[in-house]
Formats: sequence, C-alpha cells, structure tokens
Amino acid sequence: MIDPYMQLDLRKQNQWAMHARKDHEAFSALQQSLTPLAELIAKHRLEFVRKSKRFQGKNEEEVLAYILDEIWAVAFPRALDKFNESQKFAFGTVFSWWAQHLTWSFIDRNLQQETQKDIKIE
Repeated sequence: MIDPYMQLDLRKQNQWAMHARKDHEAFSALQQSLTPLAELIAKHRLEFVRKSKRFQGKNEEEVLAYILDEIWAVAFPRALDKFNESQKFAFGTVFSWWAQHLTWSFIDRNLQQETQKDIKIE
C-alpha cells in the first residue's frame, strides 16, 4: 500500500517539475529573442555615445560601463513592468548573462589587443 503522504509529496514534485519546465521554456524563448535585441541596442548606443561630446577622449571601458548602467537603470525596469514573476526572473537572468557576456567579450578583446602589442614590441 502506498503511503498517502508520499503520494502527496510525489504530486507536489510533479507540479514543481512542470513549473520548472515551463520556466525553462520561457527562459529559453526570452534568451533567444532578447539577446540579439540587447546586442543591437548596445551597438547603437555605443555608436551614439562615442559621437557624444560628453564621451570625447573616454576609453571604451568607461563608455561600456555607462551604457550598461543606462540599460539597467532605464530599459530593464520598463521591461519588467510588463512581465509576470517567472518572466521577470527569466528576463533578469538573460539580461545578467548578456551584460556579463558583453563585458567579458570587451575584456577579451582588450587583452588580445594588449597581447598583440606586446608581441610586436618583442
């Protein structure tokens, strides 16, 4: 005979698994749709900011930091107003991943440039 408490626990686990699968599907859909959009926004913002007199003479790292701050402060809260709780979590995760990816790709590019300079000097 199956213990009724164990049966209840199995039902809860199945419900949680179903919700986790739905959240993962929502996360995947958001990641696929938002990553190219976020990259496009950042690319256009980078061009705009580079042309701005306020950033004349600033290095790319300072410009990138400004853009990420601007996106976090303006675009992110506006987008979150339109989402339910699981979508907010998924969007936040995608956005965090994208911001880290953008930052690390920028760092990698700079390291490669520095390494190339070092190689040319030797």
